[in-house]
Amino acid sequence: SAFAALLRHPWVNDWLAAQGITGDWLSEIDRYRAEHLPHTLDGFSALPVRYTAYQAIESLCRELRDKPRLLAEWTQPILELVVKVFGHAPLNTDIEPDRTVLASCNKIREVLDEYRQVPAELMPSLQSTEVMRLVLRQVDGETIPPPPDHGAIEILGWLELALDDAPALVVTGFNEGNVPASLNSDLFLPNQLRRELDIEDNDRRYARDAYTLSVLAASKEYLRLIAGRRSADGDPLLPSRLLFTCDDPTMAKRVMAFFSAEPASLAGAIILGKLQAGQEQSRLEVPRPKRLAAPIASMRVTEFKDYLGCPYRYYLRHVLKLESLDDSAQELDGAAFGSLAHEVLHTLGKDPEVAAGKADVIGKYLEAQLAAVVRSHFGKSPMPSILVQVEQLRRRLAALAQWQAAWAAQGWRIEHVEVSPTEGKASLDVDGQPMFLRGRIDRIDVQESTGKRMIFDYKTSDGAKSPEKAHRKKSGEWIDLQLPLYRHLVAGIGIEGPVELAYINLPKDISAVGHLAAGWTQADFDDADQTATDVIRRVRAEEFWPPTNPPPVFSEEFAAICQDDRFATAIADEETEGGNP
Repeated sequence: SAFAALLRHPWVNDWLAAQGITGDWLSEIDRYRAEHLPHTLDGFSALPVRYTAYQAIESLCRELRDKPRLLAEWTQPILELVVKVFGHAPLNTDIEPDRTVLASCNKIREVLDEYRQVPAELMPSLQSTEVMRLVLRQVDGETIPPPPDHGAIEILGWLELALDDAPALVVTGFNEGNVPASLNSDLFLPNQLRRELDIEDNDRRYARDAYTLSVLAASKEYLRLIAGRRSADGDPLLPSRLLFTCDDPTMAKRVMAFFSAEPASLAGAIILGKLQAGQEQSRLEVPRPKRLAAPIASMRVTEFKDYLGCPYRYYLRHVLKLESLDDSAQELDGAAFGSLAHEVLHTLGKDPEVAAGKADVIGKYLEAQLAAVVRSHFGKSPMPSILVQVEQLRRRLAALAQWQAAWAAQGWRIEHVEVSPTEGKASLDVDGQPMFLRGRIDRIDVQESTGKRMIFDYKTSDGAKSPEKAHRKKSGEWIDLQLPLYRHLVAGIGIEGPVELAYINLPKDISAVGHLAAGWTQADFDDADQTATDVIRRVRAEEFWPPTNPPPVFSEEFAAICQDDRFATAIADEETEGGNP
């Protein structure tokens, strides 16, 4: 995670580009991190990913990996690191962010110069990381003044106002607690103890601030004191007591003026992007789909679910090929957990003798395959969270071994695993034109005594779902067409005739591990084919608009683009017919 954060620093990114390291290597590393979840860099360079950035960073930091040195001996290597990263291109003090970068580097240099002045007998021996933390801690409170602006109104602190020669002055925040400041409940130096120690206490602060106010009143041609009635959170505020150091009649007038009925609230500042009262919809528009350069000629069987869920999000994912990548995962998500299970189960179909054996033989085989896959994907030292998930999968596979043995005893054998049709061989004809179907079937079993075939799809979600519940609403409306379309997909691998469809569930409750058949009738299949036909017609017509609202579940990936849960998005009242504008 530290290495990933370093790569994302804009100046490190620019430095790598200056070294000739270009391309989409950052996405490649993100994808590797999401798939393998490494928590160290051990073995990183040996894996099949672009690691030139890793090698460059290693070279950059090589000297800083040295043994502990005296504090002064680290100043030069750290300065050289700063120069390499920020000095690879000319910087102009008249433009931003160059001016800020130069000022920051100068602050670091000044701190390191101070370290050189530490007496030898007091100089500690430290690691480079400890020295850099010291430097950062010391410069953390430093400020970089903005560039001079002759047309700007200068803002000064309270104690600086008496020294300013401007003829006009407006003082804001003239409230009790600000002027005069008070300190009463300090844990170590309360006000009474300060008075006994003859150091600054509340009386001295009051005298100082009263004197400052007298100077301002006597020296300024124009003076306006503004005391707020309420804080930004709406809490009531008191005016400074210095406003009431006057004769009694004036004091009474000021009290009446301040504590009279509050005036009507003024409108808040208009900030770009801020919602405004009376505004009926957002000014941010969801990007519209564009006309395609060529018609869509093929679809994966899993795409139909995405289109039925939301045509616009289908367009983003399958037409524009958008995806989100990050390196924040601390455990396998549902998709990665399922992929791990699929990879192990894939091997079962490659060894028919084991698949037809007893439960203990199948269980030991799957356990050994799981260990090999985990070692290949996650190395010798996986993250603890992955070890927990692997153990959960191990329990599910042990239960599956029991089911597989009983299933094989009924005369079923595994005919295909992870099989895909030959390109262009599987299709669904719509209006005289074929829409070619793509996909990969997890497993196809055949019962030798009857010739029946069963198409299986592995499911590793926590709860066991039936194909009916996963594919249709209670009303009978189709929300997924994956299993019904497998009937057309198997034609591309030479399987003709009727087939049965089922899930093999591997849920958290291992007592529910096993298969659940679909049980659909021919009328159900005809209805599914009609739904697929409607989807194909709409895809060909490029009907990708508008986004579905409310959004489908698990659609957070495109939430920002679609403005999910945002205030009155700009698509609310638009025409939704006719496809793209």
